[in-house]
Amino acid sequence: MRRGLLTWITVCAAVGVFTACVGTPATPPSTLPEPTPTAAVITPQEAPAAATQPALSETPRPQAESVSLTLWPLDSNLYYLDQAGQVWRQPAAGDQATATIISRPDQAITDFAVAPGDDWLAYRSGGAVITIAPASGNGQVLAPDAGTPVDPVRGRTIAWAPDASKLAYAVDEGFQVYLAGAGEDFTPLIYNVGTLSIVDLLWSPDSEWLLVQQVDGRVLLYQADTALVLQVELGNLNGYTWLADNRLAFAPAEGGL
Repeated sequence: MRRGLLTWITVCAAVGVFTACVGTPATPPSTLPEPTPTAAVITPQEAPAAATQPALSETPRPQAESVSLTLWPLDSNLYYLDQAGQVWRQPAAGDQATATIISRPDQAITDFAVAPGDDWLAYRSGGAVITIAPASGNGQVLAPDAGTPVDPVRGRTIAWAPDASKLAYAVDEGFQVYLAGAGEDFTPLIYNVGTLSIVDLLWSPDSEWLLVQQVDGRVLLYQADTALVLQVELGNLNGYTWLADNRLAFAPAEGGL
């Protein structure tokens, strides 16, 4: 096992208990009985004063607090895919009027990922995986016959490493990893890994480990420092996440954590 991976499994069980608070409706005030007439004799000289009822005062309802939402500026630039298959960039410091399309209008995009630093956009269109630099519009086709993922909404089928030096993307039977400047004379390398169809790709924070989930639920862990090497098969997992210190936390299908 090489550096960066700490194999640890702590078995525990957690039961979440959610208590719904049910408000008991207030009991309405009971109806006062009508006053019963008395049998006292009233003489004309002593006419009784008209009986008066105390005025009923309504308790004012509490006014709803007004909530002020401040949307701008955003924490970072926002990227989104519209129904027409175009990628938009919403600048963090602007407003809705400043959003612009950064993809090519002649290409309908089905999936995309933005590299850290916002310098590169990788996307899937027409079965190909393509990268472009939004600032210049220059780019290249990495995989012309990548195909269509079997389940594009289940996970990430295109994933940049946090240092933007590597790009992983699913193809018809497996996945590929693009390493910029890893070859001779700093030429890029592309590793092709044949497996079952891929439904999720997740890089470690240090960009040296790649977690891959197959369509059958099995999870594989690759080291991707200067090459791509399968290190361990983790089996079927219910969930997983990388921690900030590059450890991997996961929940096996058998239970536990």
